[in-house]
Amino acid sequence: MAWCLFPLYIGADLELRQLKVAHADRQYDLLNANRVHIGRWESWAWSTTRDDQWRFLHTCLGRYANQQGFACGIWLNNQLVGMITASLDDDGAMELSYWLDQAHTGQGIMTRAMQRLMDLLQCLPQIERLLLVIAEPNAASRAVATRLGFELAYPASPAFIEGQWVQRLTYIYLVT
Repeated sequence: MAWCLFPLYIGADLELRQLKVAHADRQYDLLNANRVHIGRWESWAWSTTRDDQWRFLHTCLGRYANQQGFACGIWLNNQLVGMITASLDDDGAMELSYWLDQAHTGQGIMTRAMQRLMDLLQCLPQIERLLLVIAEPNAASRAVATRLGFELAYPASPAFIEGQWVQRLTYIYLVT
């Protein structure tokens, strides 16, 4: 049976929609406007091109069709303000990652979006646990993980970001 996860309504003004190749330009423009903000925590933010974004979304659509992941946009008042991606491995672990337009941080948007998504993902039998890998200095993202009930599990491999090695941490949420 195919997944049918999106659109996922969170409130009158907020929803998650599956990102499709048709959204690539809009998503790339948002990423481009937030390179400094995202690039503090994610090395890929500095090098991603418009073509890379198109290929990434195409890959995510294939993952979705095979029930192995997805990319969804966070839409506030019909405006794309961020995204959440997921990749499911063969052991039932789904790694999630997210980012939000800097102008929309600190408003609870990501916490609300992730909580609603987690409620849905817990109903999928192939998912046993959810993982987040977060740069240690990223206090805001780590706070989102904690609010959602993720527990700090173990260090992940460091990432080379802005000319220095940054420790990353793995957070885990066991699906019950």
